[in-house]
Amino acid sequence: MIKHILFDVDGTLLNSSAAFCGSLEDALARNNIPHGDISIYFTLPLKRFISDYAITDPNFLPDWNADYVSRIAAAPLFDGVKEMLDRFVSRDLQMGVVTSRLHDIALVGLAENGLGDAFGDIIAADDVTRPKPDAEPINLYLSRHSAQPDEVIYLGDALTDRQCAIAAGVRFFAPAWAPLPSELAPDAISQRALENLI
Repeated sequence: MIKHILFDVDGTLLNSSAAFCGSLEDALARNNIPHGDISIYFTLPLKRFISDYAITDPNFLPDWNADYVSRIAAAPLFDGVKEMLDRFVSRDLQMGVVTSRLHDIALVGLAENGLGDAFGDIIAADDVTRPKPDAEPINLYLSRHSAQPDEVIYLGDALTDRQCAIAAGVRFFAPAWAPLPSELAPDAISQRALENLI
């Protein structure tokens, strides 16, 4: 029986790809760093971006973080997400967040959309040693809530989300209401189908 449902934030609950990519492009421009398509980093921890671009400026991450926090505050929820979450609350499901973003960014994005109190736990990249695709973030949730893997569903829009869920032994779905990579098409589920499953 499903007792817990976990969500990624960016690209799953929040339609935030434009905010994320815009903030990275502006950060690179401020630092005169040429770049190609950076959309692939939307689903990856920012540490990967910093490593790939060999960024050594200690101010880059704090400056980007401040800019993205201001942008994420204006990023909208995907259609129907708020109503779906309200129905899950009415069913006494425990809901949590597992994200590759930093804790403060996740909190801002959720709070600005009226979801500040919707989730019993938020596990972000800075809460773990090994973020997604490692199982550690979901395993931390399982440990904190004495939950068994077969009681949990995880919803995310990235391959790293699926890898994290599989490694932790929980069931994975991808949000059909959001843009998804082709690799996740077989995992896509609509809001109605998700609600009927639980």
